[in-house]
Amino acid sequence: MAETQIVFRFRGYVIASCRGGDGPVHEELAFLMSTSGSPKAVRFSYENLLAAADNVAEIFGLTTQDKGLINLPVYFVQGLMAALAHLYVGASAVVSDLSVMSRAYWGLLESSRCTFITGVPFSYEVMVRLGLLKKELPDLKIINVGGGRPNDQLWESLAKWAEAKDKRLIMTYGATETGSRMMYLPPELALRKAGSIGRATSHGRMTLVDEEGKEIQTAGIQGELVYYGNIVSMGYAVCREDLVKGDERHSRYETGDMAYFDADGCYFVTGRKSRFTKIYGYRIGLDEVERLLKDRFRISAACTGDDVHVQIYVDQPVEQEAIIAFLSKTLHLLPSVFQIIPIEAIPRNSAGKVLYAALGKHE
Repeated sequence: MAETQIVFRFRGYVIASCRGGDGPVHEELAFLMSTSGSPKAVRFSYENLLAAADNVAEIFGLTTQDKGLINLPVYFVQGLMAALAHLYVGASAVVSDLSVMSRAYWGLLESSRCTFITGVPFSYEVMVRLGLLKKELPDLKIINVGGGRPNDQLWESLAKWAEAKDKRLIMTYGATETGSRMMYLPPELALRKAGSIGRATSHGRMTLVDEEGKEIQTAGIQGELVYYGNIVSMGYAVCREDLVKGDERHSRYETGDMAYFDADGCYFVTGRKSRFTKIYGYRIGLDEVERLLKDRFRISAACTGDDVHVQIYVDQPVEQEAIIAFLSKTLHLLPSVFQIIPIEAIPRNSAGKVLYAALGKHE
């Protein structure tokens, strides 16, 4: 059994030194990060961590004068790397577990005079409903949205507010396996390139590959996003013995996301490679169905599918006939393909991401 010695305590948090005894650890292994919805841990080298912190600091243009309000859990990579990037450049970080729905959070946002906030689309949906766009927040300069694509209305509202209030809205795209952000959309493109994840950061390059693994060079052609760079982690660990493994990715990461790029080199994600279903020979992106419903009906649905049906889970009253008619016309499929399933609440993790594997259990 591992010997554990607590070396630091602070407000309910502890840092512990664990001496597990048996088995070596790779000399380059610096850190393990859990992945949402999976028992796997991502193995980061010392180079990965430094590169990731530098990468995030560069995207946001952080300086010693900045102060970030880190409200996302630091056991998720988006929150952790935002905090580390501030510390990396000598800036300040205010780490809080307050809910954005609480008065205390809004009080902290104003009183701390933070220059930076980060969140997932679901966080900003709540914040906008609670009056974010009516606030001045003169010290706030950088608004980061990551962890998914906001719907069109939310995107436009945030972009117009940021432009009017002289703030920088920066949309980012990343993964735990790459130490957070791989791509970002420059703030000056926020309105003109709505929906885009932008371009690769200076720490790497993004490519598209077709089903045969060949790199796509033509704009508008869909393929899988594959990233190359020094922020790509060493690989996964599922047991103690995996900690001795070296770099298994060699600076290459297959994201599993499908996308295309436009004539300006800006990328647009169309869905997950595994989030597609084929019905009557027609390929349907389940993420795209969710986006269509959000943009048209202002509902947050969660979709799954098989070779016969698309299941649409909703946790609010909806006009089922109107939704099915709209999807049938838009996607050119029979109405019988679509099944709307009301549930009490769409299951999400603490970062607001849908837990698709749990949906069937909520019927």
